Amino acid sequence: MSCCDGTCSPECGRKVDEELENRYCYHAPKDVEQTQKYEQIRAECKNLAYTLKELVPNSRELSRALTCLDDVMFNANAGIARNE
Repeated sequence: MSCCDGTCSPECGRKVDEELENRYCYHAPKDVEQTQKYEQIRAECKNLAYTLKELVPNSRELSRALTCLDDVMFNANAGIARNE
């Protein structure tokens, strides 16, 4: 969230602060169901990582694919943590 003209109103600044606080604070799992969601996402990403390792030659592209998969896992879990 940002103000396009560079002159933020106090309200806009509060919204930015709230977003930053939400982004950069620790979000403990709220309940068992949320923990299970994290575990399922990690397990699915790990399975795909093993499939990629099996099918794709050891290469820069494999490395990049695994890094992207790390990003997928992080963003999926962050989406749950920040928005539930």
